[in-house]
Amino acid sequence: MIHPVTIGSCLKSLQHAYQNKTKIILNQLAFPDRFEPSYVKSAWGLLYTKLMLDGSVIGGDTVKTIRVTDDFIQVVCERNIINKVVYNSLSVFSDKNIIGLPDTIEEVDEYSVIDVLRATSLTTPYKHKIIVCGDNLVSKLHVIKESNIVATEIYALSQLNKTQLRDFDYSDTMVKFKSEHLLEQNNFKGKSIDGKRRAPITLQVIKRIVHKKMDRYKETEKIQFIYGN
Repeated sequence: MIHPVTIGSCLKSLQHAYQNKTKIILNQLAFPDRFEPSYVKSAWGLLYTKLMLDGSVIGGDTVKTIRVTDDFIQVVCERNIINKVVYNSLSVFSDKNIIGLPDTIEEVDEYSVIDVLRATSLTTPYKHKIIVCGDNLVSKLHVIKESNIVATEIYALSQLNKTQLRDFDYSDTMVKFKSEHLLEQNNFKGKSIDGKRRAPITLQVIKRIVHKKMDRYKETEKIQFIYGN
């Protein structure tokens, strides 16, 4: 059989597959981020489950590599299991782990960066507080504390280019310093020392997650690209 196919794993790609009754290939399993609104997480989970039950998810969550030809798509999964689907249209939301796409017409030098930090000295009355800065480095800061028995989680979002990623001024260390300053500016306090004094706000870098934005490609009669995901 010949099928319309969607490639991607963001919420928009799942919505597209469901609304247009296409098969979908999750080229990079990506659940909504921890700081995303609960309705986004719920919608993603419901759509993924619905598509799985309908038999629309090719390769499930085990996809390793995708090869696109003029007539068919080959999906290589874990344990070298290969799925093949003949397609009449392809909508691409992400170009990760795909070979055989049309020619690139523009290489996009933009990266979405998430720096994950943990508070070692911070008090917050909020379960989820968002601080918007607008700069390339730490454009937005998510402060999450679900209960008093867990550490406060900090997610710093930045939009950087390749040169900035190699520059110490845009490193996770500088994100830590800027995030501490932003928290102080927004009336957050460090933990209490003896009931009278407070320690400075202190954050610890956990990890940096970097996502390159999709390059721009030449579209064909059968292949279209959906950008901005």
